Amino acid sequence: MTQQLAEEELAGLWLSAKMRLLSLAVVAALLLFLVPWPLYPYYVVSLLLFAAAGVALYLAKRYEFWQPWVTYAILLADFVACMVVTIALFWLLYPQLPPALQLRNEPVVYFFLVLTTTAFSYSPRYMLAAGLCAALAYAGGVWWAASLPGSFFADLRPGDGPLGERLALVLDPNALNLGRTVQGVVMLLLVACVLAAAVARSRAVAMRAAEAARQRVNLSRYFPPSLVETLVRSDASLSGAEQQPVAVLFADLVGFTRLAEQQGGARSIETLRQLHERAETAVFEHGGTLDKFLGDGIMATFGTPAPGPRDAGNALACARALLAAVDQPNRERQRAGEPTLRLSIGLHHGEVVIGNIGSQRRLELAVVGDVVNVASRLEEATRGLGCSIAISDAMAQAALGEAGADQPLAGFVQHGPIALRGREQPVPVWTYSPAAGPA
Repeated sequence: MTQQLAEEELAGLWLSAKMRLLSLAVVAALLLFLVPWPLYPYYVVSLLLFAAAGVALYLAKRYEFWQPWVTYAILLADFVACMVVTIALFWLLYPQLPPALQLRNEPVVYFFLVLTTTAFSYSPRYMLAAGLCAALAYAGGVWWAASLPGSFFADLRPGDGPLGERLALVLDPNALNLGRTVQGVVMLLLVACVLAAAVARSRAVAMRAAEAARQRVNLSRYFPPSLVETLVRSDASLSGAEQQPVAVLFADLVGFTRLAEQQGGARSIETLRQLHERAETAVFEHGGTLDKFLGDGIMATFGTPAPGPRDAGNALACARALLAAVDQPNRERQRAGEPTLRLSIGLHHGEVVIGNIGSQRRLELAVVGDVVNVASRLEEATRGLGCSIAISDAMAQAALGEAGADQPLAGFVQHGPIALRGREQPVPVWTYSPAAGPA
């Protein structure tokens, strides 16, 4: 999350630099009509310095020369330079004219221009600091103008009194409008506060978007893409434990140890990665949840996080797809003279408990119950049964009972009860081998 915000801040600074360049280009064109030509180059040089300050701020962040004092030093320099260009430069170029005349041109509008470009920083604190620097620089410029000989603050608010005296005061080139100065300072601070609130809001939205993206990534590790968006939009929480019927599938690669000895570490890991990708595709295409990788095996569930009308049938179809996913690489290994792999699969259906387990720092969505143990034992039993898939009778009946099921047990043979490790009562099973053909 912190890294994503840092990237957004960097992108914001670059956008700020570009907007500053665009704004200064417009100001440069405007000054062609407001400033006589002999003085125009001075203002252009000043505008280039403003542009360089924005780029310097981005480069300081981009190349990690970033310290808090650099931020605020450039910020303060921005507004001091703005004060010099809009207020002091007039007196330096026209020392014979009262500086109060320049203040009647409302130089505060340029302070607002510089202030708004800092809103792209994604930092409310930086925005507030910009407002304070702008107010201090503007007030400092006016105070400097008032300190020059002949200048004075005057109350130019409408009011009673001789009209001639008030007109003389308004037209006095040395008179500084105190009320307008206070108004400019207050408005700079208010605009900075409003922009800081907007920046804080944008930052919160960015954080929520980043959190949503992180949730999507986490969910995509377990659930098919079609279900991820539904879960993200749903108000339902996975934090509480829930009991529901689920089909559980265990699959294991038989012969992988021998293949790994022949291939070596790097090639065997690549082989395993390819098989995991094929298994993931098969599970997700059949609406399953990839619970975990178990070395050279997987555990998948169908009916999580919410049960569906075809969970058992989807699980059986996925089991067949897993066998097909291993068959193609096996033919390639046969041609290369390498050992082949056999996939053994066990499935069971029944009530389980679903919920998050672990600590606050690391949570995992877990499926807990005897159904999980039976499915794992059925996968182990395939070796003794001489089959590729072993399913419980409960799994078979669940598939047959689903609406719209079209021969879900095609190719399966009813075997009868068998003893499973760790269980006292035998479990009726059905078996499937690719060469067995239809039942």
